[in-house]
Amino acid sequence: MISLFRVWSRLRRPLSELWEREHDEDFYWGAPGKSCDHAGWAHLLLEEAAVSSGQHSGSFFADLHKFYEFVSHEVLLSEAQEVGYPLRLLRALMS
Repeated sequence: MISLFRVWSRLRRPLSELWEREHDEDFYWGAPGKSCDHAGWAHLLLEEAAVSSGQHSGSFFADLHKFYEFVSHEVLLSEAQEVGYPLRLLRALMS
């Protein structure tokens, strides 16, 4: 069953990539060209610049590994519909 899901995932990947390109925002990290490590360095540099100019700064990083266990499927479905995320793909990812 895992092999079948991997094949299905590869076949659907172009649709997912299209959605990602259409909804690319500066604040999204962990995407092609925007690694999570880069996010850490970018925030560090911004904090250093703020402190050196006498301003205050702060950052918050959250590990979302367990976060998704608490997401309401109904809310997720509603939000996905609002932004035009492919519902078939969402249902497969939620199963």
